[in-house]
Amino acid sequence: MSPRLGLGTIAFVALVLLGADRASAQDAPDEGARREGGFDLAGFERAIEEVADAVRPTVVSIRLARRVGVDGEREGELRAVPLTVELSGVVISRESDVGTIVTLGRELLRADAATIRFPDGHEVAGRITGVDPDTTIGLITVDAAAAGDRLVAATLGDDRRLRPGSIVVAVGNPFGLRGSVSFGCVAGVGRTVHQGRTVFDDAIQITTAVNPGDPGGFLANVRGELVGLLSTSYQPEPPERLRDLLAPRMARAEGIHFAVPVRIVSDVVSRLRRDGKVRRGWLGADVLTIDRAVREKHGLEGGVMLIRVAEKGPAAAAKLERSDIIVTWGGAAVDGIDALRRQVWGASPGTEVELGVIRSGERIAVRITVGERPAPGAGDEKKEGERVPR
Repeated sequence: MSPRLGLGTIAFVALVLLGADRASAQDAPDEGARREGGFDLAGFERAIEEVADAVRPTVVSIRLARRVGVDGEREGELRAVPLTVELSGVVISRESDVGTIVTLGRELLRADAATIRFPDGHEVAGRITGVDPDTTIGLITVDAAAAGDRLVAATLGDDRRLRPGSIVVAVGNPFGLRGSVSFGCVAGVGRTVHQGRTVFDDAIQITTAVNPGDPGGFLANVRGELVGLLSTSYQPEPPERLRDLLAPRMARAEGIHFAVPVRIVSDVVSRLRRDGKVRRGWLGADVLTIDRAVREKHGLEGGVMLIRVAEKGPAAAAKLERSDIIVTWGGAAVDGIDALRRQVWGASPGTEVELGVIRSGERIAVRITVGERPAPGAGDEKKEGERVPR
């Protein structure tokens, strides 16, 4: 994020808020004065500054290191060198002897060590205590004595109160520029964002900047409460087999950024603290959202078709077959792949669920016992739900 507020952003917010002022420009008050129905630009500026002042002490910079082998001076020799990457993080609690920081980034899955840098430049060693591979949300703990009074915990807010147009403030560490602040508004809520193997549900689309180094940073409401973690910027991804051909021709997105809602962050954090991992349901099949022709053929509003059933998985055990169309899950309509994934991931492993299935033009009921989703890297069967309709 840029430490300087963009003129375009300032102009946009000013126009929106000044639109509430029904008086003509000729009736504008002197600087610093207020009038009923008007807008105090200086007061708005102070409010943003107060939010930034409250938030910045809770935001840390995280340097992750992973040792990789490179060619040595002699033929066939490998030597280990550290490969580093930087993220942002937010202090969420301080207990008597330990402080806890939440962040996100796929690099957490491969990191060997973490170093935490506080806003004043003080550094302490961090320990990665848990990472959710599906959201890449992770927990890092630090020694409270080593951190001293720098461990300032964030105040959690309610992201469900956000709506398009809500003002938000973002604080992160882009390219090592610690404590950088930007502000903007919520562009949309309830987005589903796919970034490779990572999926974010109910993501908050924001106009604040998100640059390398920002993921894991603080998204605040106007009360200075944590409503989300800065996540990613959107860029369209062509199918892998066509990437070299299509990528140079695809339009580039600008200003489309996302944050993970704090309620999802809190849920993952509580699971990581309790179990050391996040257990999710698993269907054991690759699926695709059915197209219009299939819907019209069977008279359906929506549904997903099984295109591969994993051997020894839950779907195979339930006698589901390739080309079956799932239209309901536990009585709830399945209109597409994201709806099914939410249902499957949200189910506790071992739960029995009744599916509504279209097979050879006839509707049947199939009972399935939900499995436990394997961790990424555990085998090909983990790919259920990752074939995303573009």
